[in-house]
Amino acid sequence: MRRILLCLALTLVAVPACAQTVDETWARCKGDDLDVAIASCTVMMRVGPQDKLSLSGYHIMRGYAYENKGLYEKAVADFDNAITLAPDSPGGYTSRGGFNYRRRLYDKAIADLTKTIALEPDFATAYKVRGFAYELKGLNKQAIADYRAALKFTPNDDDLKQGLKRLGVTP
Repeated sequence: MRRILLCLALTLVAVPACAQTVDETWARCKGDDLDVAIASCTVMMRVGPQDKLSLSGYHIMRGYAYENKGLYEKAVADFDNAITLAPDSPGGYTSRGGFNYRRRLYDKAIADLTKTIALEPDFATAYKVRGFAYELKGLNKQAIADYRAALKFTPNDDDLKQGLKRLGVTP
């Protein structure tokens, strides 16, 4: 009987502690220590909320940690998984698009950021980064259109204004 009461008491104490542990693990998943972030995001995939959008978020955060460690194949695999889990959410496309942009895979970046914009038409950063990719490919008309679109949402963005000036148009 004593053993049953002890287990019951531990269960009552452990439930709030478990919730706090999940919150702390999620915070570490988003943290700056890359090894801890990777491990914590992996744990979140097992113990955190299991809806597809949450699972997608864990993959995105782990993908960023992998990318920052130079583990590019693992990073893109996580971004791909994020998209598979939540194809109607812009997060995975945005993350993979940024990854592709940073890797100078401009066509892939443009495709992903175009999908991001289709899902979230007022996302200034997607227009901005896609504009940079267009500009680097020499597709100046498309770059100008994206810079102007982004400026509608972030009118004081100096990078966008400089981009337009580089392309010979006034902001």
